[in-house]
Amino acid sequence: MARYLITYAHAPGFAALVRSAALVAAVFAFLLLSSAAWPNPARADGEIEIVRATAVSEFPEGFRFNLEVISETEIDEVKVNFEIAGRAANQYNYLDMEQAENGSIRANLVSGEYFHRTNTRDRYSPPGTIINYSFEITDVEGNVTTTDSEQLIYMDARFEWETVTQGPVTTFFHGPVGVRATAMTQVALDTLANMGPLLGAEIATPLRIIMYNNTAEMLGALAARSSAISRELITEGQAFGEQNVVLLLGNGRRAGGTISHELVHVLLSRATANSSLPVPLWMNEGLAEYGNVDQGIGYYRFLEWAVDTNRTTPFESLNVFPGDPNLSLVAYGQSRSAVEYIIAEFGREKMSELMAVIDSGIPFNAAMVRTYGFDTRGLDELWRAEVGAEPLPDREGRSGDGASPTPESTRTRIAPLTLESVAAAGAARTATPEPESEPGRSDEEDQAEASPAPESTSEAPGERGTSGGCSAPSHGGGPPEAASAGLLLMPFAVFAWLRLRRGRFSS
Repeated sequence: MARYLITYAHAPGFAALVRSAALVAAVFAFLLLSSAAWPNPARADGEIEIVRATAVSEFPEGFRFNLEVISETEIDEVKVNFEIAGRAANQYNYLDMEQAENGSIRANLVSGEYFHRTNTRDRYSPPGTIINYSFEITDVEGNVTTTDSEQLIYMDARFEWETVTQGPVTTFFHGPVGVRATAMTQVALDTLANMGPLLGAEIATPLRIIMYNNTAEMLGALAARSSAISRELITEGQAFGEQNVVLLLGNGRRAGGTISHELVHVLLSRATANSSLPVPLWMNEGLAEYGNVDQGIGYYRFLEWAVDTNRTTPFESLNVFPGDPNLSLVAYGQSRSAVEYIIAEFGREKMSELMAVIDSGIPFNAAMVRTYGFDTRGLDELWRAEVGAEPLPDREGRSGDGASPTPESTRTRIAPLTLESVAAAGAARTATPEPESEPGRSDEEDQAEASPAPESTSEAPGERGTSGGCSAPSHGGGPPEAASAGLLLMPFAVFAWLRLRRGRFSS
């Protein structure tokens, strides 16, 4: 018998078998000894059972987190961690927890909620914003259970939404407007393909278009604004770059132009996402109008009028557009014209190069010099020579050709009016005509083609990536002239003439 054992021990493979068995035994012993030092994930699962963990949109008021758990041990605290797209920092808060009443079938059921308000200007988030969240549950013994991260699309809770998705674009709509939603989605795709390469912006990140059917719906989705602004402006679209959201008034007759305009703001935000320095408003809006797929001629009419009457504004001063709607339309026309000029003269590649330099953290003027060899003032001088506008005043306040300096402000000044000023107003009417309208077109139609006009609607102090809203003036008509004041005083002039005539005949 011993002879057979000795023979087997020397058989091929026996030594390898012994070594393998020894290795398995060593690994098993290591796992057995060290398991006491490892956390046991099953312990929390056994003591804390997640019944419900949700987040619900209650836009425009805010969103609500709810949690229900069954716990064998007392719950010490429950925290919700959440990240709102467009906000710089993650946030958290503690839920108000309640134990189920005694006698309940599930006496160890614990529930709680936390409501996060967004109905103030500094906490506003647009519908379509992505919110990532998870819950962290701690019991009195120090055991912590963390739920998986979930996502909420913070949608307008007033409506039941449907979607159309093509590529990276999803359009949310409600009601029987699916055909229009599909058309707007295609416009967005075309704009991405055209303007993404021009700006050097990536176009793969998902984009959400929230389409409203009328002005009342749209107004309820916007951040709180002053009552004066709300009365004067109708917002047709608004872009939120860091949230990758565009709000759209879908029943506008130029809705395609609006969505393309606003989408360029999102692309510009992506192209310069690494810079904390803003792109000047005139360049931002000029690019947005350059990418507008439904450009009207209204801006050109207002620009022609401004060039003829020396009412253009130096681009260095167009970081804020004038409050007067007519002069705002001039500013839009100037901005689009300057962008068209620089792209036609120096090429599309130079524009994407400019955006890359800005994205690296270089201030705009320095980025212009590095890319084109001139700054904002240099571009302004070239553009004015191209369109025939008056030269810029020099640094000492004199115009380049020795003429009177351009006024710093183009806002209408109010001065006392006399009978002599009525005649002067009539002369001014002849000297500064309104932009001509096409036969059969109303002034309201001309102004509608030039919309949108600007509105400052920054969402929170210090945040970037969110453009202002683009809104159309609620009144029609061309730029106001001095003769308008004269017409208002015409009854007084007639009355004075009659008194003079009566006195002449009575003598």
